[in-house]
Amino acid sequence: MDLELGRVTDRKPPFKFSSLTRVGFSDTDAQGIVYYGRYFPYFDVARVEYFRHLHLLYADFEGDAWHFNVRPSNTEPLLRLNLEARSKELMERKRDEVLEVIRT
Repeated sequence: MDLELGRVTDRKPPFKFSSLTRVGFSDTDAQGIVYYGRYFPYFDVARVEYFRHLHLLYADFEGDAWHFNVRPSNTEPLLRLNLEARSKELMERKRDEVLEVIRT
């Protein structure tokens, strides 16, 4: 049985991906609202599900010692990509892979 914990949505950016999870009772107040100090663990779950959606595993980042960040520009209508790696060759190879995913 495949359980899909994340999916692309029709919402406006930056909310184009949605992740489903259960909220623990101890993470909420009496009204059932998540405490603000408990947001980040849920953000982390959503980030992991988004990487799974992109077919990127955390081991891929850890083994080759590379990581990236993509964000919209605040001043221009474009995306900004920040990618770091141990070597220039690895950086160029991973840059091409990430750009291929972004362009699809």
